[in-house]
Amino acid sequence: DESAQTRQELETTGNEISRIKDENKTASTKCREIRKAQKEAGQLKENKDAWKQVKELKNDITGMQVSYAYASGQVRLLKAQARADAAEGRYDEALAKLDQALDQKKEALNYMEQIQNIWDQIDQLIQ
Repeated sequence: DESAQTRQELETTGNEISRIKDENKTASTKCREIRKAQKEAGQLKENKDAWKQVKELKNDITGMQVSYAYASGQVRLLKAQARADAAEGRYDEALAKLDQALDQKKEALNYMEQIQNIWDQIDQLIQ
């Protein structure tokens, strides 16, 4: 039962991450389209400072993506270790690893939320 609850939380958190990822992709595409339109209209120089800030914020996103990727990798590793522990009858260890995986998944969600907040800031800059 403990395992089922943790697995459900992992799935729910994963679904939330997927939703935010999709929103972030949409924001990224919108940003590219706005930049392209401004470039074609010759307006980039007028908005030079805003695009400079966008570039800095995108660098922040890159750093967050590295942290997100690490946390996600840890989740996969811990889940695999939990399966191996369960297969060998070490159920307490398996539950502990699942709990650690959930903690890492929540950390990954936190990184995704931070990235989403940065995309919101970018959106406000380029409007």
